[in-house]
Amino acid sequence: MAAPNPALVPIPADEIVLTRHFWLSSREDLRKLRRMTALWDYLRAATADANRALLMGESSEMRYVNP
Repeated sequence: MAAPNPALVPIPADEIVLTRHFWLSSREDLRKLRRMTALWDYLRAATADANRALLMGESSEMRYVNP
């Protein structure tokens, strides 16, 4: 996508370090509900935990978690 632009210079992949942060937010009174805790735990397992390698750029494979 950027190759046609001569002003852009490629950076070797071994020189790039990415750190990703994800935030879940809700009102304090909702966070204490069991259904919200269950949802947040599932989202964490289904996205961040199951796909850590993908999110860190170590893999190109998306993993899916069965509910």
